[in-house]
Amino acid sequence: MARGEVTGKKPKQSAERAERKPGPPRRGAVLLIQKCGFTIEAAIACTGSTTGYIDAMKWIMASGDESLLDRVLHGQIDIFKAAERVRPLVEMKTAYAKLTAGQRIKWAAEENPNRVFEEVIVPASALAREFVFVEEATNGIA
Repeated sequence: MARGEVTGKKPKQSAERAERKPGPPRRGAVLLIQKCGFTIEAAIACTGSTTGYIDAMKWIMASGDESLLDRVLHGQIDIFKAAERVRPLVEMKTAYAKLTAGQRIKWAAEENPNRVFEEVIVPASALAREFVFVEEATNGIA
């Protein structure tokens, strides 16, 4: 419900109000857009956010990195630097998920399968083993 619906008065907008107040960013505007179907303009009017902050927060939330999101929300890392860091990975995952198995194979062949194996598969396998070891250790299995 918009403020005008409660009071019957149109909210005042000024040039100062359009700028976001200092402090750590909030994800409220993005949640209003994603969960409630608000337009970007309505979310900005309700939260005092800006389109830049909304765009950056969308990338951070799409990354699924809760630790990064928490650090951004607590002002420990700049929202724009965080979004810049995760955006390429989010875009790549989204594009890769749309590919068929044949398209993925064709892509790997074009990128040099040996290079993909050495630069991606081998390091990813080592990282996966570390996750398994840590998980087993925390469950008392190791």
